[in-house]
Amino acid sequence: MAITNYTELKTQIADWLHRTDLELRIPEFVYLAERKISNNIRSRELEIATNLTLTAGVNSVDLPLDYCSMKSIQIEGAVNSVLALVPADILLKYNAANETGLPQFYSIQNNSIHFSPIPSANYTVNLVYYQDIPSLSGTNDTNWVLTDYPYIYLYGALIEAAIFTNDPDQVDFYQRKFSEAISDMWQNHSYASFSGSPLFATSDYIV
Repeated sequence: MAITNYTELKTQIADWLHRTDLELRIPEFVYLAERKISNNIRSRELEIATNLTLTAGVNSVDLPLDYCSMKSIQIEGAVNSVLALVPADILLKYNAANETGLPQFYSIQNNSIHFSPIPSANYTVNLVYYQDIPSLSGTNDTNWVLTDYPYIYLYGALIEAAIFTNDPDQVDFYQRKFSEAISDMWQNHSYASFSGSPLFATSDYIV
């Protein structure tokens, strides 16, 4: 049976489990698998480019609601504007004297990006980040992962079911299948991203 939407996914998981007593748990298994999938893939389909506005004298700005991880961040129109990531405690030390200027460093703290030096003017930040996978639900019955790689979802959910039923052999089995499915996705992604013209070397950098 093909898996093309959330309902078909839940049906397949139930068929593989052979356990009618777990049917009400299946949406939970899918959700937990989704979190695992988000942590394991960084694909161009998840890349989002957006602009954030820094306000003079304010050293933080809220992250986008669907933020998962950072790819790049820089100040628009500034020379040497790519910001460097530092640990939160280091950034706090940098800002201890409340010095202002063009931000050079950032850290992620809770749901915000913090900057140092504290912005001396209003700046536009060009942000490229990886978003969370759009969650499956009764109102969103598919996404690009389910469409292109349904068995990533299937094996991920079956891992969670095996953990719930305390079956280590099944956990190991489905973890291997999940890892293979993730590997296949990465291979396809690499081919799609780098096929065509060959990479060439300039100086010490590969471009």
